[in-house]
Amino acid sequence: MTNPYSSAVATTLPDWSQAKFFLNGLEIKTDKRNILLREQENKLSIKFESGGVKTLRLGVGDNNENLNVESDPPLGHHVYPDDGDGSFNWTIQTENNRSGVVQLVLYTTDMALPAVIDSVVISSNLGNELMVLVRDVALPPGGATFNAGEMYPITVSWNDSAMAGTPLKLNVVPDVGLAPSDFNSVPPLDQPTTDEWQFTAASGKQGTFNLKASTESNESELITAKNQLKSNAPATVTVWFMGRERQPGATLYPPLGQWLDLEFRRPQGAPITKHTLSIVKDAPGGVRFTPAGTQDLGTVWKIFVNDNAANQGGTFTMSVTFEKYATRTLSFNLDF
Repeated sequence: MTNPYSSAVATTLPDWSQAKFFLNGLEIKTDKRNILLREQENKLSIKFESGGVKTLRLGVGDNNENLNVESDPPLGHHVYPDDGDGSFNWTIQTENNRSGVVQLVLYTTDMALPAVIDSVVISSNLGNELMVLVRDVALPPGGATFNAGEMYPITVSWNDSAMAGTPLKLNVVPDVGLAPSDFNSVPPLDQPTTDEWQFTAASGKQGTFNLKASTESNESELITAKNQLKSNAPATVTVWFMGRERQPGATLYPPLGQWLDLEFRRPQGAPITKHTLSIVKDAPGGVRFTPAGTQDLGTVWKIFVNDNAANQGGTFTMSVTFEKYATRTLSFNLDF
């Protein structure tokens, strides 16, 4: 004979779907990586929508890095619901100087399976945990230079590779002359992701800004040094070679054995800047220029391509770096 009460009894048994999990006051999901700050006490609270759970115990699951996790009440001890709101509560602490991945496990005789909270122990200073890379190169202590309108892949390199699955957000802290709307990213800024960001600043913009990386709820963050955004040089600087304006990207054909004029001019109203000329790839038979060092925009550079057999063919490349505009590359061809 079928027990008429069996189904009714089954529906009253509690399960973890009826529980809400809170860590440091924020509601969390057990299937996402959650943040335990290593420099402070972390408050874990579990509350069931209905009663039925008489006691819970907290333990540690996967802990491959042997992090020292302590709890009040202690790990493994029975914890009873709070007389006020019925929640189960723990204060969790870890070692101050160690980070890594760890699982918190909640279990009770009132349910067949435990609840596993995937967690990462992390410093509130994200700079203690990772480096920000732009085009696979670490940002220098003094910041980096970005060209407006150009896409830059931005990634992070974790000190502990096991923490690489932790979602992070990227944001911009703009300085004078810039606004958050001047920047674009895929995935979007301020959206947690474990992917790289394809980061672009709007064309025609210039100024300074900081990048900020943070965990999903901003428990841990890193703010980079101030970076410089240079506006697009093709729209603001013209190239004059041998007395004639040259099209951006056009190959230049220099005669041998004579001083040749090279000048960079800015349209009226464009920012005043300084610039530096350098040889990226030398001519087969040598090339030199004057003056040396950083010069005001409007300086006429003198270039001399040696007249010898080696320079009867081949190419060479020069670069001009501006303080406020994007770097330009000049290609010269001796085959003419």
